[in-house]
Parts: sequence; C-alpha cells; structure tokens
Amino acid sequence: MEFENGYEFTQAEVEEGKTMGILAYILFLIPLLAQRENRYSMFHTEQAIILVIVAIGLSVISSVLSFTCIVPIIGAIAGLGVLVLWIIGLINAIGGKAKFVPVLGKYGPKMGLCKPTVTGSVPPPPPAE
Repeated sequence: MEFENGYEFTQAEVEEGKTMGILAYILFLIPLLAQRENRYSMFHTEQAIILVIVAIGLSVISSVLSFTCIVPIIGAIAGLGVLVLWIIGLINAIGGKAKFVPVLGKYGPKMGLCKPTVTGSVPPPPPAE
C-alpha cells in the first residue's frame, strides 16, 4: 500500500473502504453519507470533492466569460486537466493507495474529513475554546 503525508491506514480500513473510495469519484455524496467512519473512504472523498469544486469553478468562469474567445478555450484545457486528475484519483482508489492527486490534492485535508495519523506520534491536542 502507498500512503503519503502522514496518512496510514490498516489493511482492514483499506479493504472495507475501497468500494466507497472508488464510489467517491463517481458520486461523493454516497460515501460521505454512508461510510463516514472509514478514514480511507473519507480520504478519497476529500480528493473527489476538491476536484468537483475546481470543475464547477472552471465551468462557471468559462460560462460567464464565454463572450471572449480565449477563456472558454483555456477552461476546456483546464477541464481536461481536471479529468486527468480525476482518473489518477480513481486509479489510486482502485489500487488501494492513499496518494494526493497532483496539484489539487493537498487542499483535501483542509476539509477535515480524514485526519492524518503517524504511527508512534503523539496526537495533537484538542483545539482550545
């Protein structure tokens, strides 16, 4: 199994969450509602949500600025880039890997659905009120 950036998952977590991790790239709401306790599926759900947000943002920008010639072309090229990232994330989920999708994946943990764990490390203190 390949994990990165402090994320470690047990074999049981990966096997239990693999189907929902794959499903996250098709319709992220299903694992978000059905298997919230599995960290592996939530890792891939975070990645998928970031890709959806970027795709929607590109679509809106391209639509609003469609009167220009260059913006829709750039938007289409960027959309193809998001598609490639989506395929990379899907392949990682199928292979049981927890790797960030290039460029955008680092923003997934900001959602807080899946906390990184490092074996042997002391957990962070709870936030002060």
